[in-house]
Amino acid sequence: MDGNLQRNSKLTRLWKIQPSQTLSLFSKKPNLNQPYRCVPNSGQPMNSKVTPIPTISLDIENNKNSDKEKLQQDILNMKKDNKFLSWNDFAGLTKFKLSLMNTWVAATGYFMTNKCLYTDVSHVGLFLLAAQLSAMSSQAMNQSIEVEHDKKMKRTAHRVLPSGKFSPAKAASLSWGLLGASNILLYSLFGWQAGAVANAIFASYILIYTPMKRTSEANTIWGSAVGAAVPYLGWFAGGGSALSLSPFLVCLFIFAWQFPHFYGILWTYKEDYRRGGFKMLEDPLIAARHAKLAVAGYLASTIGLICTGDISLYSSIPAAYTYWKYGWKPAKEFETNPTLENAKKMKYTSYVPFTVFMMAVILGIMQRVYLHEYHKKYLPEELKEEEKKVDKEITETIEMK
Repeated sequence: MDGNLQRNSKLTRLWKIQPSQTLSLFSKKPNLNQPYRCVPNSGQPMNSKVTPIPTISLDIENNKNSDKEKLQQDILNMKKDNKFLSWNDFAGLTKFKLSLMNTWVAATGYFMTNKCLYTDVSHVGLFLLAAQLSAMSSQAMNQSIEVEHDKKMKRTAHRVLPSGKFSPAKAASLSWGLLGASNILLYSLFGWQAGAVANAIFASYILIYTPMKRTSEANTIWGSAVGAAVPYLGWFAGGGSALSLSPFLVCLFIFAWQFPHFYGILWTYKEDYRRGGFKMLEDPLIAARHAKLAVAGYLASTIGLICTGDISLYSSIPAAYTYWKYGWKPAKEFETNPTLENAKKMKYTSYVPFTVFMMAVILGIMQRVYLHEYHKKYLPEELKEEEKKVDKEITETIEMK
């Protein structure tokens, strides 16, 4: 104990610190983040307070985390201030994936005409772009109108507009811009009929279907009719005649298909639609009956396209099987037991008949193209000359339209 006091007294004389201060100094745990220094004896009295040295914090990891959190908060603030719109936000606002399905249907109508035999890839690409822009404009405008209703629904509350990342006014401006670009392409390259169909779909969707969702249960019928008109966009863009039966039969399938698909969505999010203030069908038996009638629409459309030569008879066999297994059976199960599980099943299985039908139509188009090229290669010369004249007349007719 005496040795410790002697050492403390020497330290006191050297640094001019009182013994009590010396003991308190060594009794405290040193703080590495803010070190202190003692000034050596220079003959001047030293203050009892110790002067801190400005140092850089050693907690580097915490600094990195705080910087990362600050950056994330800045990005979030930019989104809330409507200054930033990511690709995911843009795709959600315009429902890019759903619009791609519309473009696929429109492209099918386009290739069902004979124009697919006499056009180039760039022309096809411009039509697909115009159809996609038109579909995206409708979705963006619809969301800008229904933003207050979407805020009340769990299914849609996280979307760009309800969450405040983008303003409804800017969404409406974006919609008009997309529609304008689509009109420029359609009217300048594909004729006024295609442009008129695109604008009629947009107006019907926004001015009739959107407000009808809050006033009448019949909105599903009208919405299905609007969506079913898409094949005529491609048909008229390809120079097809309004009197032809082929596009109407494709429209019939699209019209019928939307009932089981939408009713599956409706019963999956039933409470959400009520909170949003949308007036939808309440009776599951009527919904199941409509879904079963849709299968009859599938068959009528397929048989009609076989008669017109747009679908091969061989393609109809697997098509009929999928209509029964993935169309009729899920609707029957939902009718027997309208549970959430059966509603989801009816929704997801509806994609199978849609895909099979569209593939059957595409295979019919490919068969027609193949036969056309085969005839050009192997027909006798006199028949080739005759066919060239017919091809020229068709091309001139399309260009005039």
